[in-house]
Amino acid sequence: MKGTRLTALLGVMALVLVVAPAASAETIDTGIDMVLVKTVDKAVASPGETLTYTITISHEGPSSPLQAAVVDTLPAGVTFVDASTGCSALDASTVECLTGPWLPSTLVYTITVTIDEGASGTLLNTATVDHRDPRPDFPDDSDPSNNTDTAETVIPEPELGSIGDFVWLDSNGDGVQDAGEPGIPGVTVTLSGDADATAVTDANGLYGFADLAAGEYTATVGAGPAGHTLSTAASDVVILADGEVYLDADFGFAPPPDEPVIDLEVTKTVSPASVTVGDSATFSISVTNQGPDPATGVVMTDTLPAGVTFVSSTAGTEAGGVITVPVGDLAVGSEFVFSVTVTVDESGAFTNAAEVTAADQDDVDSTPGDGQGDDYDTATVEASEVLANNSIGDFVWLDTNGDGIQDSGEPGIAGAVVNLTGGTTLSTTTASDGKYLFSALDDGTYTISINTSSVDDDYSLTTSASFTISVSGGVTNLTADFGFNEVLPKTGTETRPIAILGFALILFGAALLTVSRRRAELV
Repeated sequence: MKGTRLTALLGVMALVLVVAPAASAETIDTGIDMVLVKTVDKAVASPGETLTYTITISHEGPSSPLQAAVVDTLPAGVTFVDASTGCSALDASTVECLTGPWLPSTLVYTITVTIDEGASGTLLNTATVDHRDPRPDFPDDSDPSNNTDTAETVIPEPELGSIGDFVWLDSNGDGVQDAGEPGIPGVTVTLSGDADATAVTDANGLYGFADLAAGEYTATVGAGPAGHTLSTAASDVVILADGEVYLDADFGFAPPPDEPVIDLEVTKTVSPASVTVGDSATFSISVTNQGPDPATGVVMTDTLPAGVTFVSSTAGTEAGGVITVPVGDLAVGSEFVFSVTVTVDESGAFTNAAEVTAADQDDVDSTPGDGQGDDYDTATVEASEVLANNSIGDFVWLDTNGDGIQDSGEPGIAGAVVNLTGGTTLSTTTASDGKYLFSALDDGTYTISINTSSVDDDYSLTTSASFTISVSGGVTNLTADFGFNEVLPKTGTETRPIAILGFALILFGAALLTVSRRRAELV
């Protein structure tokens, strides 16, 4: 029995030895061919539409990668919206889809985008599949040429349209193009909106804007001939479709009525008529339309004379001493009133003139801007000067006894600086007798102060350092006096060397005292 078992065991061992080498020598098939096919749901599309890309990947082995990736490069002109599970946008133009362990099979992914406004031409979307197996001995794709595919969508060029076309003389002013009403040449029409352009009507009153993409536009007519008024709307809003020819942006101008006649009269006054230099005066100006027709486009100017300064005006704008007032329309019998306030800067008589300088109609007895006629008037203000005749002073002195009172015989201090502030700022220096005076002062309140640094350092004030004084009516106030007292009398001897000598003597005395004591102790 033991011999049989031993024999069987030896046979199994021999079989293993024979089979194992054979098995290890057997060839195992490896390799992979991944295939990607890409389609898009719309071969032709327009901006704003949605595109869905479908990506199908497959392989039949025999190798199976642990992971594969599809990289989809979006074309310019589209915006990523969504994608299948396993896909994500790496950036604005790249989407990546990752598989798990991929056995031989077919996988499908979708990516959705929208076409941007303004996109044009052909949108080419390319995707590529590749394995990402980390094993170093995993085989490369046997046919990389079918790993990439592209889907194409064409955005057709839009058809272009136009807008026009007629500006005409609406003879009866009814806003309707009647037979025989002619076009008006030389009128500017402006286009705005999805495109900006300008056109001028030709000899027949025609104009046009061509090669326009679909969108919203506004055609606006400019000024017509002088005196003509629009009988239609001044603009036309057009929603233009692809390839549309819109020829209804027409504008009519009605001719002016028979030449109207006006009579503008200007009157001007001033209050007060007499002032003091520095005071204000107000000129009141009125313009009245005495007919027989309404006045339009009336403009007045008021020219200030030299010697006055503009302060304010109830109408218009001022530049360089000229006030320009756009009065506008004046019905028959109506009046326009405004006022101008000035400050009179110097003495004398100052005449201020106001005149109509423009109007759309002819004036029966005046010409705008000619400095005469009843559309021109003046007013004069007279100014007199009030002389500044107040004075403040007067003395800076050596207050010998320091009592703050000017005693007989106490001398003045020359060269002291005195300052005046208030309505003006002045400075003066005392004379050899200590006197000073600020003269020709306007009525008002002033502060008089002494500059103590201008007086010898050995003196100190015995009075106030400043005085506040009010003057008016030509008075002379001589109460702003400043006294100084000598702090320490001057000996004429330099004290520093004496002090040093005294200190040395003290040290010498102390040394002698110390020696004397030691001798006494020894005895």
